[in-house]
Amino acid sequence: MPARVPLALLALLFVLGSTLPRPASAKQLVVRCGQPRPPRVALTFDDGPHPRFTREILAILKEHKVKATFFVLGGLARIFPQILREIEAQGHLLANHSWNHPRTDTPDGWRTQIQRTQDVIRKAGAHPTQYYRPPHGIVTPVVKQLATELALTIVLYTVLSSDWQGMKAEALTQQVVKGLRPGGIVVLHDGGRNRTETVKAVPGIIKGLREKGLEPVRLDELLAAEAPDPKGCHRQ
Repeated sequence: MPARVPLALLALLFVLGSTLPRPASAKQLVVRCGQPRPPRVALTFDDGPHPRFTREILAILKEHKVKATFFVLGGLARIFPQILREIEAQGHLLANHSWNHPRTDTPDGWRTQIQRTQDVIRKAGAHPTQYYRPPHGIVTPVVKQLATELALTIVLYTVLSSDWQGMKAEALTQQVVKGLRPGGIVVLHDGGRNRTETVKAVPGIIKGLREKGLEPVRLDELLAAEAPDPKGCHRQ
């Protein structure tokens, strides 16, 4: 007959267990949106930092009192560490978009891509977050496993803007404002190629979103509460 566990010991184990951190499997590993209430959205910028376009976007965000999230490439962050400090000093969030934007890599290669980028953000005197966006939005089992091991949250999107295809500012503004719903996440780009049209579109995007009753915020604010099931996200 098994020995009985004293009630006092059971109570102690319960208290200790409730204070332990949840295992990685208990948190949502991949998110595409946040909660729809309050009505907020996240502006995110990929492929920077860029010495011209990132700073132009920062100036616009400051003028309109908007906070955003920048998914930076480690290779560029190493060249332009001052811009990382400027991003953070203005109250925006820094996140990881790999070292040099590969489409595929080995498990060790992906780990190096992620860790080198986190390290270079720290070396710039800034603070990397737990948010990671895989290049091209490709989420493989290897990427999921590494995100779990490194305690990262994979952040995708509800609207992938067409600025990467060279869409003009007016059409880009309409696409983003029309496509975003409460809790939505949009991908824009501040690096990778000429982003003049993106820069031109940002003021109109902010104005249009606010006219719809949507306030742009940082990712950590949007995702402060548990995000809903990704299948329930509005996707363009």
